[in-house]
Amino acid sequence: MANDTVASALGCAPGAAVLVMRSISYDRAGRPMERFTGFHRGDRSRLNVEVFHSTDR
Repeated sequence: MANDTVASALGCAPGAAVLVMRSISYDRAGRPMERFTGFHRGDRSRLNVEVFHSTDR
């Protein structure tokens, strides 16, 4: 549920349902190199996600 900060940024009401996506990307040595957190309004988002796992390290 959107807190006051997220609601203000997304232009929705505090307490509105939001989708939170979190991701960590790793380099070939297995070290974390990027962290991502995204907040999306449920009433204005459509997501298509394809996830691939590579064993090529």
